[in-house]
Amino acid sequence: MTENKTKRATQVNILGNEYHLVGENDSHLRLLAQYVDGQLRTYNDNGNSYSNESLAILTCLNIADQLYNQKKEYHLFAADMTESISTLLTKINRILDYIRQNDAVLKAKPQEAVTAQP
Repeated sequence: MTENKTKRATQVNILGNEYHLVGENDSHLRLLAQYVDGQLRTYNDNGNSYSNESLAILTCLNIADQLYNQKKEYHLFAADMTESISTLLTKINRILDYIRQNDAVLKAKPQEAVTAQP
């Protein structure tokens, strides 16, 4: 069964220009537009005069660099977590083996009577 999600137009402002974006989440679209606007302004407000094409290319490269670095950090984090989980599983398996071995030893010994002391 497919979900029926309503898409609607959202008006956003990027570098003083109005754009109508269509999506399911107005606040998410506005957040993305604010982010892109901020990234564009980092180049536009530095006193350099870039053509719109150059400004767009520089901004795309900057955002692509941020995405690439985030992915790299994620993969390093995931590798660290995988290693940590593997180490913990090894320790848990050793503990379980120890419990199993000692349980077998206890079951093999005759049970001693427990006497209550006054």
